[in-house]
Amino acid sequence: MFQRLSKLYAISLGLLLLMLSPAQASPVSTAFTISDVEFNYYELVEAPLTWEDAKTAAEARTYQGVSGHLATMTSLEESNFVTAYLNDLSIVDVVWQAWVGGYQDHSVQDYAEPSGGWRWITGEPWSFSNWVPGEPNDQDGEDFLTVSLDHNCQWNDSHGVNPGYVVEYAVPEPTTLSLLALGGLAMMRRRR
Repeated sequence: MFQRLSKLYAISLGLLLLMLSPAQASPVSTAFTISDVEFNYYELVEAPLTWEDAKTAAEARTYQGVSGHLATMTSLEESNFVTAYLNDLSIVDVVWQAWVGGYQDHSVQDYAEPSGGWRWITGEPWSFSNWVPGEPNDQDGEDFLTVSLDHNCQWNDSHGVNPGYVVEYAVPEPTTLSLLALGGLAMMRRRR
């Protein structure tokens, strides 16, 4: 009985603390859950950069102590969410195409132009694609992935400089962390 009350107390206290804690300023405007484990935040950054420079800049950005990376859209659900997020931003008038975390690896066995050898910077499987019709086309050696905001966030292979990039932050869900910490605190108090 005492264990059940301790768990209930820890959960209730955790929820109360979350409700009372001040809202944190966020560099991103929205978040969603792909699975019960992963809680991702996205940020569209206006900066005219090459893909390599955008990759470096994305990895230097942090949110809630977690480093970012160029966004990887590995499922239809994630792609639809990112599309909806980007379409809601007023910056889309300026950033009509943005770098994301896909690239074409010339050293792999499945490399072939224009559509072979595509990889995600995170090492996730390349099992979903959302190309603009006629893409990828490898025009002038295009080896990097963009989302075309003027084509409903479908994908395009590109090179050179683009006006922006999309950062993804895989931040643990705050309520889970808070509840785990408070549950541990309740366990420590019980041992005393």
